[in-house]
Amino acid sequence: MSGISNAACEVTLTENDIPGAKLSKPYNKHTISALRWWLLCRGIEAPTSWKKQQILDRVLLSEQEQEKIVDVDGSYTHRKYECLKEAGEQVLMPSNPPPPLTGWKQVTDANFKDIARSIPQVTSGLVYTYLAGHVGHFGEEGAFRALERGYAHWASGRLQELQVNTNQLFCHVKCTTSPSMKGGIYKVYMLLGKEGDVATICSAKCDCAAGMSASCTHVSALHALAVLSSTSFQLQPNLPSASSTETEATETEPTPVTSLPCQWKAPKAKG
Repeated sequence: MSGISNAACEVTLTENDIPGAKLSKPYNKHTISALRWWLLCRGIEAPTSWKKQQILDRVLLSEQEQEKIVDVDGSYTHRKYECLKEAGEQVLMPSNPPPPLTGWKQVTDANFKDIARSIPQVTSGLVYTYLAGHVGHFGEEGAFRALERGYAHWASGRLQELQVNTNQLFCHVKCTTSPSMKGGIYKVYMLLGKEGDVATICSAKCDCAAGMSASCTHVSALHALAVLSSTSFQLQPNLPSASSTETEATETEPTPVTSLPCQWKAPKAKG
């Protein structure tokens, strides 16, 4: 691993820091899997449908554009940081690292409690303060509304495919969600910094039109889930099933008069 100057600066990765990010022989002599990994180390995920020639063309283009090395699973930057610190270098961790490309853990009802323990503690106050700084001129009232809408969106059961990637300094969380009023799927992402057991919200984003403000309903719902993971270890809301809802409706609601036989105009007897 290469050193850096005495002036404190952020750690940056080179192709020597990640195994397989540097190829020693001509590209066409490597396997497809090796070329895919080489591209992945530069933030490029080659589609599985690509043939070898297509991958080679993309490799050559990446080399011409000198695309930067990225932290594939979120751990290589921290490893280099620790090595340079032990060597006495003045270094800083990146304050806002990009989402890793690999190393994500799918969260299910079965493993949620165990994974939730690796997520730093997120409180409603922390989320409220973060939202207050991202809702523009609406200020504190807007932050409260955003948080309220976030809990309601989580309670509707629309957060799906929750995945987590954690290391010693950061916790990356992402999921998909469906809009409240129309079809489609949005991708939601949140970056948490770790300060002991307590979290700091570094950034958040969503694919929706309001997502760039980091304060849309979908981002707020992911915040709400983070708060609940720190308190009640609850992944999904306890929504009633369709059968139980129908049973309760049958027991509590009277039968509409339009569904009953006509009683106010009895038919005449024949004969």
